[in-house]
Amino acid sequence: MELKAVCFDIDGTLYPKWQTKRSLLPSLCPSPTLALKYHRFRRDVRLYPSKGLKSENREEFLEKQAAWIGGKRAKEKIENQFYAKWRSSFKKIKPYPFVRETFEWLKAQGLKIAVLSDFPLEQKLHTLRLEDLVDYSLCSEETGYLKPHIKPFTVVCEALALEPTKLLYVGDSYTKDVVGASATGMYSALIKPKKWGKGPDATFTFSDYNEFKRKVENYFFKGES
Repeated sequence: MELKAVCFDIDGTLYPKWQTKRSLLPSLCPSPTLALKYHRFRRDVRLYPSKGLKSENREEFLEKQAAWIGGKRAKEKIENQFYAKWRSSFKKIKPYPFVRETFEWLKAQGLKIAVLSDFPLEQKLHTLRLEDLVDYSLCSEETGYLKPHIKPFTVVCEALALEPTKLLYVGDSYTKDVVGASATGMYSALIKPKKWGKGPDATFTFSDYNEFKRKVENYFFKGES
């Protein structure tokens, strides 16, 4: 197994899921109905990307999102209730232990590091003190799709000028991260798995970043599995 780069999800992967949920709570107000429609749109984009929901870039994605949700000033309401609030709330996130040390170790091995998230990155990497170690970052909305569609994963590969078989994708969701990465041809690592769905298994699972480092060493540098 030859590894040239590692790509990480952010929310629930680089910092605990409970912090993600805490940060998302403000987006339930002032309109729970809008929140429900927002999440239903994103669910349908994942499940039915060929049914008129596919986009070419983030601006088109946001336009279709607003049109699907409907109502006057839908795009403005979405910005105010979700994206604007998240910019503020995500300033309080704290990374898992040893995340930065792991990133530094990966760089010392000569690996590139990328980040791919379904939500806008904003200042998350700066808040997590990882910004200086990341070679490429992408919000999947910029591709017009959401994980597990292969388009966001493919864009990362193209940006790093690497074949998918040279990348390891790390996430906390089986259905979004493992399925999408595996379909693209990447290796995959799943943090704290709770249950498995149908489809390919992750290359490996891990519960903390010290274990992650050990497994990367075993799988890719020592030839063990």
